Parts: sequence; C-alpha cells; structure tokens
Amino acid sequence: MTGSLGLACSLTDAELSERRDEWHAIEGALVERTEHDGVEEAYRRSPELRQELARLVELERRCCTGARWDLREDGDLLRVSVTAT
Repeated sequence: MTGSLGLACSLTDAELSERRDEWHAIEGALVERTEHDGVEEAYRRSPELRQELARLVELERRCCTGARWDLREDGDLLRVSVTAT
C-alpha cells in the first residue's frame, strides 16, 4: 500500500512478502485509491474487513514508524490512510 511514499520498513524481505500477500487478499473489497499528501484507500465496509484492516494497520504502525496510519469509517466505506511523518 505504501510503495509510492518511499517509506522505510523494518520488515525482512520474507516478512514484507507475507504482508503484501495479506494486503492483496483484501483487494477485492477495494473501491478507491487516491494519492495526495499520502495514500488513501477505501474499502466496502463489513465487520470482518473492519477487523482485518484494524489488524493490518496496527502491524504497519509497528514496522513503518515513519508513517501515520489511520483507519476510519465513512458511511458504507472503511478508509485507510497513510502519510509520511
């Protein structure tokens, strides 16, 4: 998700590959991606996806300390945003 921001990540290559697979697994729910001062992705809202996004955002906060990760509900959407700090 953050490739275009050029953020540093503390994951090993194997861990990074696994994390990318986790993000790819939810791409079917992705409805919009925008880039501005950061990246924002919008997903169709469901309780299961909310739980998975919360888990992924928390993991990203741990390995990408140079970024701010946010998850918020917006009507029928879940929005994940990441900005460099």
